[in-house]
Amino acid sequence: MVVDDELVISEETIDCAFGAWKRDPSRLYSFGEGRSVTSSGYGYKPGGLPIGNDGTNFLLPRMIFHRKFMSVYFESHNQEVRDYVDSQEAHCDDIAFASVVTKYTRKSIKHVPAPYEDMAKKGLGWNDNRVELRNECAKNIVALLDWTMPAVEVGQC
Repeated sequence: MVVDDELVISEETIDCAFGAWKRDPSRLYSFGEGRSVTSSGYGYKPGGLPIGNDGTNFLLPRMIFHRKFMSVYFESHNQEVRDYVDSQEAHCDDIAFASVVTKYTRKSIKHVPAPYEDMAKKGLGWNDNRVELRNECAKNIVALLDWTMPAVEVGQC
């Protein structure tokens, strides 16, 4: 399980995410806010894009996934994506990882309605040019992989 360090999660959150993953470990699961990552860039609005909307294809990095997806991300043919992410200021490894894995599985990220509290204060997400940098990153990752993630599916705990 990968979560941002400013999240407060409960046993219920972990049970929900793990229960969904255990039923089908062949995809990514997230309880994050909705975003979009397309060749047009990074779609964002405060509070997140609606889950279940065709335009929402990415969730913030509150993910649970099978460990084999780490190996997939680090395969040699994904080196150019990782090199780009390492040189980019948007810290968009979450976008890159989700894009690589959804391309590999040909399955969307699945949203699970697990509760959490975001305690984020001033940090990476608050930088003035953060959305602009992630916009650039989204366009480049889509181009490098020749892949746009499918729309997020709504799941259950």
